[in-house]
Amino acid sequence: MFDAARDAVLKGRWRSVRLSPNTVKDVAIDCQGWGIFKWPCASFASGYPFPLPWYLFLPNTIGLILPIIYLNFSRTFASFNIARNKAGYPGIIPLYSSGGPFPTKVLCMSTPEADLPAIIPKNIICCGPILQAVPPLPDQDRELDLWLAQRPTILISLGSHLKLSHSYATNLLRAISHLLSARSDVQVLWKLVPDGSYDYEAFSQEEGELGREKDKWGERLKVVRWLKAEPLAIMNTGRVICFVNHGGSNSYHEALAVGYLRNGVWGNKNSAPSCSTPELIRAFDNIIGLSPSTSSSSPPLLYRQRALELQAIVTRNGTRRGRDVAAEVVWEEMGEGMMWGNKYEEDEGGMDEEGDSVMVDGEDGKIMV
Repeated sequence: MFDAARDAVLKGRWRSVRLSPNTVKDVAIDCQGWGIFKWPCASFASGYPFPLPWYLFLPNTIGLILPIIYLNFSRTFASFNIARNKAGYPGIIPLYSSGGPFPTKVLCMSTPEADLPAIIPKNIICCGPILQAVPPLPDQDRELDLWLAQRPTILISLGSHLKLSHSYATNLLRAISHLLSARSDVQVLWKLVPDGSYDYEAFSQEEGELGREKDKWGERLKVVRWLKAEPLAIMNTGRVICFVNHGGSNSYHEALAVGYLRNGVWGNKNSAPSCSTPELIRAFDNIIGLSPSTSSSSPPLLYRQRALELQAIVTRNGTRRGRDVAAEVVWEEMGEGMMWGNKYEEDEGGMDEEGDSVMVDGEDGKIMV
């Protein structure tokens, strides 16, 4: 990520630390050897499960190899990289390399025990969820804090960049209406960003479908175009029982660290890139249930138990915060720079041939709803 900055650091031989919002599967993909073919995410956006079933090994392998073949034969890519090299930027585009000629440390969001089995190079530091410190919700949005105190809340926030079409918003709205009808004890906070292809004002007024639903459910359905408070501050209140998000790294790791939000259901696996009302209803049923009372073996309680287990793993039972781990590494590197200089010498570079990586077994979790 941020290839221009990485190139500048590389050319200037500057000591640096790279902070990545991603996980080992993104920052160390080129270090996995033959084990890469066991990763379903090696074939990007495949949606394949883990462990990878035998019948998906071949399509997964093809999905991994084809991009490599394309890049090796792409004139555009080759010309761009040649221009980089002539300008003094060695190697390939940083995006396609987790390492480099210098032992730059990379801070990522992974927790090995809760991630894919991986070979982790020594220069990659798994910090766990690296989340910003946020002020308490009452300090950011007092009105919202009072509203949250009324009932357990489902928070729906699909990221800053995803803008919903009319059909997407309508399908999601109908699933929300079904949930509110089945669960009179809950409420929904929905950040809805329209894509501009339809008249949102008409959609949200009394004669529009959203307007009718808001009128029907009153204070139990709160729809906003933007959240004044950080989503993490909302989740830190302990009043959010379900977080519907777009599956981005920050959202995933926020929910993972909070722990009580349950882990996790892919809410539109069969209808992506859109969504379907029946599929979302099934997801809500799995995560929180469509009735307040559930048995000890019901999916919602099992998801709840699993969420707490993963929270204990990624926070070391509440004793570790990813941002603290990352800050310590940055501080140490600053000390190294002050002691030895801010630039690598000509004879510095690379990691030792022996003992430069460790193999860690873990298991993947995914939070989508």
